[in-house]
Amino acid sequence: MVQMKRYDSFKSRRFRVLVSDSIDNAGIDILSTVADVDVKTKLTEDQICEIIPEYDAMMVRSGTKVTEKIIRSSKKLKIIGRAGVGVDNVNVKAATDTGIFVVNSPLGNTVAAAEHTLALLMALSRNIAPADASMRALKWERNKFMGSQLQGKILGIVGLGQVGSHVAKVAREMGMKLLTFDPYVNEAKAASLDCQIVTLEELYKMSDYITLHVPLIPETKHMINADTIKTMKRTCRIINASRGGVIDEKALVEALKEGRLAGAAMDVFEEEKAFAEDNPLLTAPNMLLTPHLGASTHEAQVNVAVDVAQQIKDTLQGNLPQSAVNIPGMRAAELQQILPLLSCCDDLGKVTVQLLQGALEKITVTLEGEYASERGDPMLLAVAKGALAVQLDRPVNFVNVKQVADTFKVALSVAKEPHHTKPGLRVEMKSRTETATVRGTNTDDGKVLMTAFQDVPIYMLLPDLGSKKTSFIYSMHSDSPGVLAKVTGILGKHQLNIGNLHLGRKAPNLGIAIASVDGGVSQEALDEVKALDTVKECKVFVV
Repeated sequence: MVQMKRYDSFKSRRFRVLVSDSIDNAGIDILSTVADVDVKTKLTEDQICEIIPEYDAMMVRSGTKVTEKIIRSSKKLKIIGRAGVGVDNVNVKAATDTGIFVVNSPLGNTVAAAEHTLALLMALSRNIAPADASMRALKWERNKFMGSQLQGKILGIVGLGQVGSHVAKVAREMGMKLLTFDPYVNEAKAASLDCQIVTLEELYKMSDYITLHVPLIPETKHMINADTIKTMKRTCRIINASRGGVIDEKALVEALKEGRLAGAAMDVFEEEKAFAEDNPLLTAPNMLLTPHLGASTHEAQVNVAVDVAQQIKDTLQGNLPQSAVNIPGMRAAELQQILPLLSCCDDLGKVTVQLLQGALEKITVTLEGEYASERGDPMLLAVAKGALAVQLDRPVNFVNVKQVADTFKVALSVAKEPHHTKPGLRVEMKSRTETATVRGTNTDDGKVLMTAFQDVPIYMLLPDLGSKKTSFIYSMHSDSPGVLAKVTGILGKHQLNIGNLHLGRKAPNLGIAIASVDGGVSQEALDEVKALDTVKECKVFVV
């Protein structure tokens, strides 16, 4: 589980989760440990809009469409969980704009979906369904159901993700020759599966079988259509167990009726709930149909329910979900590796922004030493998240931090300086009138160590930001006898007890002091310190 630091202590309270499609009880059991769970299926959009303001999380399968209207109607929603792979029934953009996590289960039904694809592939090749119907009609028609052998045939796999890769592994063992088109897969990945990377046009032209494993996005809408079918072999068979809408069903039916394709197997459809007697797919020859069974195994339903329910639980408890699809530039595996750095960045962002007067205009994060070998974007977003959460009266998290920064015209940039001998992070923030800088690093046990403050070396462990907040008063002053005594004397006068005191020296005659104090620092105490002739700068920050 990815644990992020929490700045507002989570009270011991029960959350509320709406489950709007049927899921396995194993998922309900997990959710019930932290929330009151309401299972309400077959709700209309308006019905969901009416009740969604009361819920902290929502869990769906493929039946519910989580529209922008539903998302805008929510008041407390933190996460939407899709118990499955695809999230095209969730308006991810609207959720991202609102700062709501959208999570799925990318691996939970991988094997089930791949096995169903292979089942369709083999059933289509050997005419299993019509042969079974013939037998039940008390016929014996061996010659009518002559099949096609898979060994030696060319299988074109569009989309070599988790499901496509599993299909490739099994098909390879069956002696099939494999072609693939996937713009996100490199030669090494394809070669490990004995797949040859080709263009989509080449795949259509060369394949004996085509299986689709793609999301439904504008680029894949009707990617199989009248024009692309014309480029295929007349003996080609198409299998789609990915998403309805990636095939133009009207064009597919016409091609089958005219004998321009040998067959098709469909598990997903453009309008599943509107599947009626007059649907032309029902009368198309050599067509094998199943009612969206790709993930319908007992094992897969348990897997996806448990996976997504655990992510919802994690998020409600203040942690970062493993498989959020709308965190820019980051995936769970990467987050696990740089988790301490992300926490450090977030903490430094919260501290640095409190040293500025005026609206934040620019954030620059410099990765020093061995930190320079890490990806900069996630750390920049973590710093920005920490800073903007302090400055703005609105939720800011990894989902919406980039959009929030863009909205408020806060420029974000990353620099790297690998020549440093020690790993560190330098955070610089600018407003119209001021610049503030803080340096920090992680200790071996994961704590955050500030190593410079306004470019003055200082070594100060930040308290755990998930605990009770601590006030700090920072002063830059003449480094001469008696000055520090005057500052601490003022704090004592205002009944501010000093817990820790950290000192640094910028020049022979210029020093800084950071004192942690019990309770808040009044404006009167701050003004009195500022009024000292020897004090150049004085500010308060809270962590």
